[in-house]
Amino acid sequence: MIDIGMIVIQVKGGSAIVTRCEFDGDQVQLVPAANAGQLAERAARVVAAQDGTLDEDGCSLCSDELQEAAVFPPLVLPNDAIPYHEARALRYPDVSANDGWRLLHDDQRVDRLRVYRTGVGIATRRFISRATIEGLMRR
Repeated sequence: MIDIGMIVIQVKGGSAIVTRCEFDGDQVQLVPAANAGQLAERAARVVAAQDGTLDEDGCSLCSDELQEAAVFPPLVLPNDAIPYHEARALRYPDVSANDGWRLLHDDQRVDRLRVYRTGVGIATRRFISRATIEGLMRR
């Protein structure tokens, strides 16, 4: 499970590539940063610091500094995007906040909804389509 807009290091074919998770309307894919080549050496050091290796394909968390250095076009959010906390309150109004967070996370895990992420570090904000939440409520 990965948020749309989340920046990660994709290890592929022995290279560390700074990528962002994007949704093109049909599928979710990892798209390299415009300056991924310039960031490759730093990305490899981040992977190594997480006890990772470039010998196995996979994904690693990306440091805040590397995320800030990566160049991507603006992320397109749904027209009806609402903050994650608002989506939680709308979807699960009659449960505690903690239970609501857990249940919303479960919705995402089983692919009932897509979460969009903007920002880096403490400035990270998460959004969900209001129509998606309302559709789930009608089920």
